[in-house]
Amino acid sequence: MSDLRSFSFTKPGVPRRQGAFAGPIQQPRRRGFWAGAQGGRFTADWIFSPMVSASAEWKTEGWKLRGRAREMVRNDPTFARYVQLMADNVVGECGVEVCPKLYNRKGELLDDESRALEEAFEEFSRRENFSRDGRLSREEFEAQIVRLTPVDGESFVRALPTKRNRFGLHFELIDPDLIDNEFFQEATASQNLIFAGIEYDADARPLAYHMWPDYSKRKARVAVPAQWMQHLYWPRRPGDPRGITRFAPAMMLARMLHGYREAEIVAARTAAAKMAFLLRTEPEAVVGDDDLKPDLPMEAAAGTIDELPFGYDVKFWDPTHPNEAYDAYVRSVKGDIAASLSHAYVTLFGDWSATNYSSGRMPVMQERDHYRMWQQWLVNGHVRPGYEIWVELAFMRGAITLPTANYREHLDAAFRPRTWPMFNPTEETAVMKDLLAMRLASRGQLASQVGPGLEEVLEQWQADEKLFAKYGQAPPAELGSTPKGTNQGADNGAQGTAEGAAENGNDRASGFRLVRGQ
Repeated sequence: MSDLRSFSFTKPGVPRRQGAFAGPIQQPRRRGFWAGAQGGRFTADWIFSPMVSASAEWKTEGWKLRGRAREMVRNDPTFARYVQLMADNVVGECGVEVCPKLYNRKGELLDDESRALEEAFEEFSRRENFSRDGRLSREEFEAQIVRLTPVDGESFVRALPTKRNRFGLHFELIDPDLIDNEFFQEATASQNLIFAGIEYDADARPLAYHMWPDYSKRKARVAVPAQWMQHLYWPRRPGDPRGITRFAPAMMLARMLHGYREAEIVAARTAAAKMAFLLRTEPEAVVGDDDLKPDLPMEAAAGTIDELPFGYDVKFWDPTHPNEAYDAYVRSVKGDIAASLSHAYVTLFGDWSATNYSSGRMPVMQERDHYRMWQQWLVNGHVRPGYEIWVELAFMRGAITLPTANYREHLDAAFRPRTWPMFNPTEETAVMKDLLAMRLASRGQLASQVGPGLEEVLEQWQADEKLFAKYGQAPPAELGSTPKGTNQGADNGAQGTAEGAAENGNDRASGFRLVRGQ
């Protein structure tokens, strides 16, 4: 290892010459470590963000991005389709299924009590009970959150105690514009930090949300305590206080594509007109008397033959539009837009012309992973906290009963978002059977791929068996009922559970769990 003390420098980084020509030498221009950080003519117009906080970024440009994103959803078919695809796939028809789980002191599941609590929550999920204005059911409310958040970058959900229903609770979606985005306050010894209407404590936890009662902003601001407000967004950086629209990376591409397509459409319409011009090849024979000038044919009908006057010729203007490279260029730009939105090109634009079964399957499967992330985000940010608030207020109002007086002991529930059908159920189920036979996968792993998980499947099967027994009916053979008391039977039953889960993983209406409301 070289000893750094053996080197002598006139300046840091400038070596000294040895011998008669001692003295500093000209330091050659050193290349940087990363090419992306280099200067020069190829990077002269490369804009880079200054080292500022995430809050400073939002304060400068967040509001502008939100306004442009809303305009894109209103007028751009691609982004209008995107928000609907998000609602369809993240929420679906039935929303997130909430299955309360009540246990006794021994840790045993109380089926009847859990079912009664689930039915009470289903009653609360109706339009007239769930939303403040009575226009949205819980499922529709969840879909609205998923539609708005990618556009605005964030959503605000307010919980409101009420006397209009027996549960004592409403939920309300708050427009981000109603949060006082211009309310800023420095933290001092006597006051908390307020950034864009959100008040924080010393640990940067929200304390209150300062909002306007209406858009006129003529009434006094209202400070909503943080326990009654859900702020749903995806932080981009540590300390990010507000959300940025999902469309930000695609905005410029979409804008330029819109302009290019508009220009091509105008050019194509012009070309379709087949314009023609009359050229004068000889000087006018008569000057000054309009009555003596020749009549020029200005319109032509199909099948007609006309004669031009002496000294005139005709020249047609026939531009070639659309451009031959139009389709390839548009498809390339659309691919970049789809990638920025974490969507498959084929589903976002509905273009399956260049795909087959195999090539179309892979991007759709990757897209579903994206939807699952959003589902978990929705559960953690809205569904689970909303359910816990409902349990507390409904219990306090006497609208529900719980095994003990401490409601906090009974907040456990299973949250099941929608699933998707298999591409090829026969083939995929056969693969699952082989994986089980070779012990390359567990029943739990396979069940989680098509449903809520093995434990939830077995619990629902147990509930189904109890329902059949309650009404004096024997479970049909397809339910996989096996004799009890033998290990072989238990093993076959468990395997049947996994296989049944695989075969019926279409959606909430699958055979291994009850459909909401049944």
